[in-house]
Amino acid sequence: MKNKKNIINISGYLVAITFIFILSSILLMNTFVIPQALCAEKKYPTRPVKLVVPFGTGGATDIAARGLSGPIQEFLGQPVVVVNLPGAGGAVGFDDVRKSEPDGYKLMMAAIGANALVPALNTKLHFGYDELTFIARTQIDPNAIIVNAKSPWKTFKEFAEAMKSNPGKYKFSTAGIGQVSHVGPLLMLNGISLKGSDATPIHFNSDGEAVLAVVRGDTDFYQGNLNAMMGSLKGGLVRCLAVTTPQRVEVIKDIPTYTELGYPQINIVGWRGYVVLRSSRTTS
Repeated sequence: MKNKKNIINISGYLVAITFIFILSSILLMNTFVIPQALCAEKKYPTRPVKLVVPFGTGGATDIAARGLSGPIQEFLGQPVVVVNLPGAGGAVGFDDVRKSEPDGYKLMMAAIGANALVPALNTKLHFGYDELTFIARTQIDPNAIIVNAKSPWKTFKEFAEAMKSNPGKYKFSTAGIGQVSHVGPLLMLNGISLKGSDATPIHFNSDGEAVLAVVRGDTDFYQGNLNAMMGSLKGGLVRCLAVTTPQRVEVIKDIPTYTELGYPQINIVGWRGYVVLRSSRTTS
């Protein structure tokens, strides 16, 4: 039986989210670098605030944004409108925010993929993460690898053996180019001594769509944010083979970690948080 200290309790993140949100809101309105237009107002906000999600509905980032929009709205005293702007691995939503007025009325639900991995991997983008002010991190997301419940692979060992025996045969779904669900599987392939080209990525606009592809049998596996797959896991539609965190995760504590399986290098998590456009920015 696993020692409790070796198991991550996701419910604890909810407490952290609430605390960080209140703290970040206070910082935003009082001590952070606030856009000049915002400082000119006697009270902020005086109208609805938009929260841009750079991915499609039903994905991990969308779920996080909608779950937190209620508390934000209650705290600010103004409606918070969640707007989904998917495309190009989060770049479409990112670009929309950077082209808006830096007045504090358009926030974005940032994620490791859209706001760190994509700008780092794609040097041809005409914008970068430094055009945004990061208000606060709201959560850390354990990642996990899933296959269809009818898949012949009952364990990660069986999955890895099949991958090694048939390089190039299998497909995995992602939430977009450069996302954690794209880069993470490449790390996993490297960990089992395969090349990134030994499995084919099929890109979607959200984690929700990527998980659904596994459920339908359109792709063979998905490795990404745990909260995006929980519904399918509980419904018995997919099977989880491993988690990417060093310790087991409370809600799926029977699932081994990659570290336990002998692959400590496959260690990756996602994160999310709030960002707002800097008051001074580079235009193009």
